[in-house]
Amino acid sequence: MMRFSLPTRPWLRTLRATFAVSAAALLVAGCSGTRGEPLARGDASARTWVSGSGGAYVGAAAMDPGEVLLENLPWSPDVFRVNLGAGKPGFALAQVYAMADDVLAVDTQGTIYCLSRRDLSPRWVSSLRAPLSAPIAEGPTYYVCLERDACGAAWVEWFSKRSGAPGNASPARLPFAPSSGISANAGWAFVGSLGSPIDNKTVEAINLADGKVGWGYRTMSRVSATPTVDPSGEILLVVGENRTITSLPTNQSGVPVKINWAVDTLGVNTAAPAMAREWAFIGSEDNLLRCIDIGSGETRWLKGLDAPARKTPWVVGRTVVKNVPTGGEGSPMARVESFEGYVFAKNAIGLHAFDADTGAEVFKDRNGLRPLVMERDWVVTLTENKQAQIRKGKGLPVVSTADFSRFDFLPTNGRDGEVIAGYANGVILLAAPK
Repeated sequence: MMRFSLPTRPWLRTLRATFAVSAAALLVAGCSGTRGEPLARGDASARTWVSGSGGAYVGAAAMDPGEVLLENLPWSPDVFRVNLGAGKPGFALAQVYAMADDVLAVDTQGTIYCLSRRDLSPRWVSSLRAPLSAPIAEGPTYYVCLERDACGAAWVEWFSKRSGAPGNASPARLPFAPSSGISANAGWAFVGSLGSPIDNKTVEAINLADGKVGWGYRTMSRVSATPTVDPSGEILLVVGENRTITSLPTNQSGVPVKINWAVDTLGVNTAAPAMAREWAFIGSEDNLLRCIDIGSGETRWLKGLDAPARKTPWVVGRTVVKNVPTGGEGSPMARVESFEGYVFAKNAIGLHAFDADTGAEVFKDRNGLRPLVMERDWVVTLTENKQAQIRKGKGLPVVSTADFSRFDFLPTNGRDGEVIAGYANGVILLAAPK
């Protein structure tokens, strides 16, 4: 195995677009009554940011060692930078999320910064009512936040993905205690519930049009895994601690609640499923990882993990278009979309990697923690101490390593080859494949 070399390459400076955020501009946009207003876009060609509030000009900042690490990834990406903490004494980030089209960063004061995943240009700034109690959920229209205030009350807030403007009825106080994280589709948010004096449902749906609690469902045990919406937004998978996985239509009306299908595992389930198009991957305390067809509930494959799986799996890969015959030899060809990639499960044994389609084991790494990204034939995984393992080839052997421990935030990106890295001081880096 060879170590990653980090040569100094000054000519790459001409490819780097570096942005520094004006603290005054962000404070004006976030706190002076313009909540949800878009900020000015970054100009990659000029390597500067002209603020939308006050006309502030901030030039390119000095090169960061983390940029060198990212630039030296095998596919030689372009690296972009933004500094959300510029000029803010005591500023600190609490979370960084990789969403479908955006990077979301949340600071310790509850301010949300939305940056484009194209080049980290700023889109909008908004603020939370209370601290987050679960990762931010993404639907087609809104980012949905589950929060808990200082008095212990639970709230749901949702913000327009386009502008950051709060939804019409946002925030909404929940009349029950949540037992899980939250997920969302175009019209609803879904969360596990510990019940309340007015009902005993274990899954609740919150209407994002009016903020009211809508339909719900009662399992025979607690739901601690986040009820998860499938990519189509039409199916909700509920994983219960009573060993049951239940598929529900997200658009419900009337009583009783309709069920698509239900299957049982051999052990308790406390981890939410991971999704890839029509497949769901579910780890269980029965020491098995399952790939289930979302439409039918049939098990496509299952693999032993030699120990309980209590973490949500990760899926990294891409959707590809293939020409396949519609019948026998000489029959017409049809273009179909399929997913190509890997599913990863972490337990006490280590990190397990499988082919997402066939379930074939790819590797098992005792020191592995989770995947970071997949770009073409390259896969990057992280160890417990944030060593990046650069993998390529049959069985994904480690061909080089890099020390990513300097980064405070490294969200897994299973959608494409972009690497997102952040520091607590507010600097966020984006390594975008050319």
